[in-house]
Amino acid sequence: YRLYKEVIHSFYKMAEQLAETERERERLDRNREEWMSGISHDLRTPLSSIQGYGYMLENAPQDWSQEELREMGTVIREKGDYMLELINDFSLVFRLRSEIRPQELTRLDLNELVRRCVLKYVNDATLDANFNYIGGEGALLVDGNAKWLQRLMDNLITNAVKHNPDGVNVEVRVERRPAGAAIVVADQGVGMDE
Repeated sequence: YRLYKEVIHSFYKMAEQLAETERERERLDRNREEWMSGISHDLRTPLSSIQGYGYMLENAPQDWSQEELREMGTVIREKGDYMLELINDFSLVFRLRSEIRPQELTRLDLNELVRRCVLKYVNDATLDANFNYIGGEGALLVDGNAKWLQRLMDNLITNAVKHNPDGVNVEVRVERRPAGAAIVVADQGVGMDE
């Protein structure tokens, strides 16, 4: 036994390292799958607006004024740009293979960011919903990543509209809290299970 003690010890150490490597690979695969699922979900949001405006234009193009057509074109272009940005983000998959890097945070006004997000939906003629934004007085400065906060808002607002009957009221609030700030998206629709 003494003769093989070092070999046996090295073998067990190598087996532990292989097991840890396998656990890390599985964790990275799960993260990559969750991320790709999130991107797919994010792509559906602007695509539904593009399709909605496309159907409106396809069925009765003569019913729209030049100004309305220009507005529709602007929304379609902006939603297309957003989709291109999402597709470009697929490069993150390669970063997930090595490690998850923290996102860069910048100082931003949460009231203004959320107000602009809600305004996109207020001006979207393809949605049958009522939006109400309630923000605080003045700037509410936080450290955050504007791109990911906008995506978060898009998901929450889109889900509030998509999973409720037409005409749902969606209220979006920004609240100052002792520990920071909160964004609240509420509706009086069908609700969610726990």
